[in-house]
Amino acid sequence: LVCGPAELIREARRIWILYGGAWRQAGIMAAAGLVALDEGPARIVDDHARARRLARSLADILPGGIDLDMVETNMVFVHTEAMGLDALETIERLAALGVGAVPVTGAVRMVTHVDVDDDGITRAIDAWRSVVAGAAKEP
Repeated sequence: LVCGPAELIREARRIWILYGGAWRQAGIMAAAGLVALDEGPARIVDDHARARRLARSLADILPGGIDLDMVETNMVFVHTEAMGLDALETIERLAALGVGAVPVTGAVRMVTHVDVDDDGITRAIDAWRSVVAGAAKEP
């Protein structure tokens, strides 16, 4: 409850809205947060294991492209200069094969998460193998 002059009430309402006080779907986000708290810790272990599997395979496919010591979470960073492609060209070729990735400074970033299962990792590895082989055939 806020009491005071009209200007104070207007400012209080503005701040209330600014911080999401008028948002009606808070329960949906709260439900997602509760699921994450319940299932998240086990999921993190799976995501990290899949990221390590992806990184180890990519290190074999593209020697020098990955520092395996840096793969500690669900993110894998691949340096593509070893195959003569920049990150954007690599991402376009991966996308054409149905694999998503994003560019970061000097690398391609891939992230494992709840929507990436073991088959998805296999598809990503196969796509990288195809992209690296294609780049090797180019002059």
